[in-house]
Amino acid sequence: MSENETPPSGELARARARLLDTQREHARTLYGDHLTSYAETPGFAGRLEEEVEACMGPVGEAFGAGLSGDLEEDAFWLAVDSMLFQAEKPKVSLAQRYLKFQRNLPDQARDLLAEWVESQSGMRFFEVTNSDGQTGSLVELGTGRPYASVFPRYGRWDESGLRRGDYVAARLLPVGDEWMPTTPLHPFPKDERSEILAIAEELAANLRGDVSSD
Repeated sequence: MSENETPPSGELARARARLLDTQREHARTLYGDHLTSYAETPGFAGRLEEEVEACMGPVGEAFGAGLSGDLEEDAFWLAVDSMLFQAEKPKVSLAQRYLKFQRNLPDQARDLLAEWVESQSGMRFFEVTNSDGQTGSLVELGTGRPYASVFPRYGRWDESGLRRGDYVAARLLPVGDEWMPTTPLHPFPKDERSEILAIAEELAANLRGDVSSD
């Protein structure tokens, strides 16, 4: 094939698939092997314990209790998420700290982490709109914002047990044109859907109010 010829559509599709797989693995490695390990270092042991206890309490009730997953495991991942991305004065989020002080972080990983830090707006509630492939789709409750391609931190989306119409809570991290949740996703019980929707709509209204205020 000459330099001016366009590659066949099948070849382009395979190249894109390889690129997406590479991007996903880089994101999973950055979060799991770097950021999570950083949060588990002895220097942050006390803070991690405090966050886990907090997640087992009121925060755990909101995002863990009543879900189909394991509360202790969910509480751990929520604690790590909180430490990494929720900066409360005088504390600095661990993701910001890692980005600033980790000198040996490859440029690609550094750029991705900087985008994660910049983009964060907290946990949100979503409805699953597609769950039949390697990735799934979500729409944010209260705003209607779609997330067309979301991949889990482990495995495939269609192995997660999630079904179309399920409500989940997540913090989504941008990875190219896709998104990755920081925590395992579990559906809320059906009898909690109206309560979850009301919370999501109130959250969205508060955010709109913040944006429009002087």
